[in-house]
Amino acid sequence: MAKRQGLDPGSIDAEILVFLSRRERARAVDVARGTGLNPKSVWQALQRLVRLGYVNKDEFDIYSITEVGLQEVQDLKADRLRRVKFFTARLARHVDELSEEEVRILETLETKVKDKLEKSK
Repeated sequence: MAKRQGLDPGSIDAEILVFLSRRERARAVDVARGTGLNPKSVWQALQRLVRLGYVNKDEFDIYSITEVGLQEVQDLKADRLRRVKFFTARLARHVDELSEEEVRILETLETKVKDKLEKSK
């Protein structure tokens, strides 16, 4: 069994693991489409995740998440700071796809968070 290393929540690796945790199995191209990430980056990350023991690859080049990978996803979701970093990084990778209305929503959310933090000091 592979030893968990605690992936960076802002990494492509973390996004791929979360994607695979929602699907039973997927080809690299399906992971790229489903995450919106660059196919070459996805393929490289999948190779790394296989080496680390987070993902399995079968003889048909279909990837699935391992128990170690699932535990990493559960840890990511359980740790609020890591979860926020994950979503922030994921959002940053898709910023070009946001509409003007979605940007305004994010600005409103940022203001609410800042106000809440200032009140809690």
